[in-house]
Amino acid sequence: MRPPYLALYMTLYLALPLALPLAMTACVSNEPAPPGTPLADAAPAALAAPAQPYAPLASSRPQERSEVAAAPRPVPLPLPLRRELRTTRVPAFVVRDEESLAAVVENLRLTTGLPLVVAPVAEQAVVDAGVVFDFELTNPIRVMDLLNMIERQSGDEVRWTIRHEAVIFTTPDRAAGAKVLGVYDIRSLTFARTDFIGPRIDRLRLLDELEDDDGGGPFGNLGEKVRQLAPEEVMDSVVENVAPGTWEEDGVSIDLGEGFLIVVHTPQVQAQVRRFLAKIGNF
Repeated sequence: MRPPYLALYMTLYLALPLALPLAMTACVSNEPAPPGTPLADAAPAALAAPAQPYAPLASSRPQERSEVAAAPRPVPLPLPLRRELRTTRVPAFVVRDEESLAAVVENLRLTTGLPLVVAPVAEQAVVDAGVVFDFELTNPIRVMDLLNMIERQSGDEVRWTIRHEAVIFTTPDRAAGAKVLGVYDIRSLTFARTDFIGPRIDRLRLLDELEDDDGGGPFGNLGEKVRQLAPEEVMDSVVENVAPGTWEEDGVSIDLGEGFLIVVHTPQVQAQVRRFLAKIGNF
């Protein structure tokens, strides 16, 4: 007599090869197995159910991509005005016997489309000086170079500057702007550093002649403190090399205070002082 589990084992052994392909076909086609098929009712629900949660997302992606492609691109911001003055070129510029600064600048404005303005005080300064403009430029020239040429022909009482993203011709005082305070740390330039003088090896000396006038001994001079620059020397160097001739004007000052250089001047000169001190520090 066969054991009962042997008959069940034989039934499963013969039915599985037929039932497994049918169950896989039903999962792929999303159709249930025919009724009565072995193991049809026992197929896992996860295999029989289609992947529905991702269907809406997949169908919406082509539409999203088309919307992104159709979205307007951001408009690039205009270049800073000073950079435009350096990069924009005028193909030619011809002015003959013109007494009005405003007319010359208006001609340049119409040619370049840049915001160029002449203050009434600058126009009056040109009239008072009796300036007559005469340009015969047939080769391309940068706008910044041309502005400098117009300024030179306008005389000493006219300067151009940039205010509120526009080029303005005005007087030197107004072009310089208000005086501002600048405080600069110069302690790194004036600190006392150790100067290790090399030993004197060129000659033999007696014990009472081991020390030279400059401190150099046979084995060098250890621990000698030498001041690199005096604070007064730094201040004098700034006055002589940065905007010379402007330090006696009203409202302008330069002083020393506990390792700091205190400067009251225009923002343009403050930037020059900052660069000059940086160059000294690199030496």
